[in-house]
Amino acid sequence: MAEDGYVVRIRGLPWQSTREEIVSFFDGCNVRNGVNGIVMTLSREGRPSGEAYIELDSEDDYNVALNMNHKNMGSRYIEVFASKRSEMEWISRKHGTDLDETPPHEDSFVRLRGLPFSANKDDILQFFSGLPPNAV
Repeated sequence: MAEDGYVVRIRGLPWQSTREEIVSFFDGCNVRNGVNGIVMTLSREGRPSGEAYIELDSEDDYNVALNMNHKNMGSRYIEVFASKRSEMEWISRKHGTDLDETPPHEDSFVRLRGLPFSANKDDILQFFSGLPPNAV
């Protein structure tokens, strides 16, 4: 394996894209660790930015991925750029994700609007009662 891995950066993703869809887009390439080999970036507001980093298993996979430049994912064409694992790791740290597992949601939050003025903490906890205990 190359010293800094076989990593590509992509741009132009539909904002609702999933890691599974990205793996499908790179059909014919082996994404290292499957969906966990993908780091999707976020904007300052915490929304998907339309960019992602993908780590591939081999130089052959890397070259096939680079040749996917300007191919369409749905109605959007995707730009594919050469990158490095160090850049992907830096982005991953910046966004609080671990490359070896699904990104954590410990620092995630939901903004609630339109609550009645009488709503209190217990009302909100009751509203989210179907979620796992550590999610609230």
